[in-house]
Amino acid sequence: MVTRRRLERNSEFMPPACFQGISFSPGTTLPRIPYNSRMVRVLLFASLREIIGQGEIELASPPEVRSAGDLFDLLCRRQPALEAYRTRVRVAVNETYGSFDSPVADGDEVALFPPVSGGSR
Repeated sequence: MVTRRRLERNSEFMPPACFQGISFSPGTTLPRIPYNSRMVRVLLFASLREIIGQGEIELASPPEVRSAGDLFDLLCRRQPALEAYRTRVRVAVNETYGSFDSPVADGDEVALFPPVSGGSR
């Protein structure tokens, strides 16, 4: 079995946080993330969740991602269907509502909310 500790010693890369504490058998291929990558947790709701296919992503963000807007640009490059929501999405960084100008740092949690309607009278 290959453990996380052995992977760290034998490589300049480490597995993403979601793999930490899990043992892998020899030959297992892991996503390679440089040590200097910043990890950001992205929460997606409603139609954004449907587009991406999951409600939570642990994302290695490159150094040029400094704001929630930069993060949304990165997501749009990976999933172009998100672009339709650019002017309507609501952003929260670390449980505080903000804007695309809100700074994003290593370990932050960014939530993206599309416009929703509903309720009953």
